[in-house]
Amino acid sequence: MIQFDNPYYVAPEPVERIVATGGVWNDRYDYFYFETTSEGQFVYGLVEKGSTNRLSGSTAYDIKYDPVDNKFHDVGSSAPQKWSEDNTGTNMTAFPTQGNMPILYLFNDDGTSLKIQFDNPYYVAPDEPVVEPDESFKRLVATDGGWNGSYDYLYFETTPKGRYLYSLVDKNTVNKVSGDVYDVEYDPSDGMFYDVGDSTPATWGSDNTGTNLSDFPTAANMPIQYWHSPSSSSKFQFDNPYYVAPEPGYRYLAFYGETASGFGWFYELELSTTNGNIDTNNPILLANISVVGPILEDDDAKYNNPSCIFDGQYTQSSTESLVFSPNVSCALFYLDNSTNSEVQSGNYYTHTGSFKVKIGRFYGTNTNPNTFVDAKDEANWNYVCDLTMVV
Repeated sequence: MIQFDNPYYVAPEPVERIVATGGVWNDRYDYFYFETTSEGQFVYGLVEKGSTNRLSGSTAYDIKYDPVDNKFHDVGSSAPQKWSEDNTGTNMTAFPTQGNMPILYLFNDDGTSLKIQFDNPYYVAPDEPVVEPDESFKRLVATDGGWNGSYDYLYFETTPKGRYLYSLVDKNTVNKVSGDVYDVEYDPSDGMFYDVGDSTPATWGSDNTGTNLSDFPTAANMPIQYWHSPSSSSKFQFDNPYYVAPEPGYRYLAFYGETASGFGWFYELELSTTNGNIDTNNPILLANISVVGPILEDDDAKYNNPSCIFDGQYTQSSTESLVFSPNVSCALFYLDNSTNSEVQSGNYYTHTGSFKVKIGRFYGTNTNPNTFVDAKDEANWNYVCDLTMVV
């Protein structure tokens, strides 16, 4: 019915200098804006780093950006003449580029050389989709506390931070109680609830006794939430619909040993788990084994060889073993299994008499032992099982 030129249209401004972040032209050349064509396209020429003069005075390397189709066009006679979605040179495509790419990878004609890579100054990130909780999670129903039977918490919106906003409502209704003063938010990125209202709840506990109360946000991934007023009054308790039961077993597994009066000679380890064995046929990678117990005479070069643990050799020389100091009782080494394992039993192989590891047990944790003050201290670990000693 009617067509007109929009008087409120604001044309995009060209970016003056496009700086390389990769490619053979990186640290040597930039692309510099020279002119806007009659069609509104921004023409860029290759210039020496920090300069405003086209390379060799030529337009052979020119490219232009078109705000209409949001693509770069190669208008020169020399490289670059192709582009790719990554810097590997695979799936090369002739210009113009794909619209709205966050990073541009411009190659020579045969795709064998990445000439220049840069962050696209015209890239516009797409709007993040608004994520809502599942329908069954939108109403939090009390199972105990002073508000039980009177109020629910109801989901109202997802905030710009991606949190789910809940307001206190009359039971089985959508009517807020006193506006937003009782609001809380659940953050799916960290599994915690945040108190964002001006009133109760103001504290939470790990049970409903009102002892050991803490300020919000709550702990992450609690199966039951216990929310209180600032004093000990339990206001709202509910089964957390976002709770995810942790994977059974432990990622980090520690061998606890007690060495004899001579020293403790360790040869080999075999473990039986609920999902298979950990042994020479299915070992923990050497890079994921950390020796923390005291090595005999602190002679690491001679006696510290953790590669022996899963090499299938059950009697070895000292240079192919772990030999620990005498009369120690601690975690001697630990394994990072990458995923959780439930260890049921196992064997460890050692020397005889006063040169053995006379007691061996297994411990576990899901906390990175690098964060422990002392990874040798078994108090930082959870007991798993005793191991069978084989001499």
